[in-house]
Amino acid sequence: MNHDLAYKCLTKITSLYNKNLTDEQLAIWLEEFEKLNELAVQKAIKKLKADKIYENCMPTLPQFFSIYKTFIQDKNIKQPYCYVCNNRGYEILRVYKNLNEKKTPYDYALHCDCCEIGKTQIIKYKKYYSEPISKYFNVESLMTENKKKIDKQKAKRKKELELDTKKELEEVYIALSL
Repeated sequence: MNHDLAYKCLTKITSLYNKNLTDEQLAIWLEEFEKLNELAVQKAIKKLKADKIYENCMPTLPQFFSIYKTFIQDKNIKQPYCYVCNNRGYEILRVYKNLNEKKTPYDYALHCDCCEIGKTQIIKYKKYYSEPISKYFNVESLMTENKKKIDKQKAKRKKELELDTKKELEEVYIALSL
């Protein structure tokens, strides 16, 4: 979740309890919220609102996480598709360098800083450093380019499916007419 969405979710929680956080508390909550799934956070906020679990005071961060975990484990919550990395969490950057009068390819893995999958891979492999995709590529143009490619592939698959079903129907019709 990006910073703005995290801030909006946090203001929803604080408004439920008429609570103002100090700058330090706000920074801690925002840092943690940015790592979370937006849909699960919103469902957890709805549960807080509906059940009025903590009526007198705002829940602490661990208390909120205990509610959040019930929703993140829900199989119905799907991660939004990332058109930057195609839900891989990384992108490969190939650079050619001249060594002994030969161009030698070097591949570098760049983590996706636009989706949850890429962010979790940073946490998973802390000892290995990888640069974010946004440092080397314009994320918006990469996103639109990949979205166009995927839309073309979907249209091509749909057309192939239609042709296959049309052929099957013709074969069935011929077999029935005999």
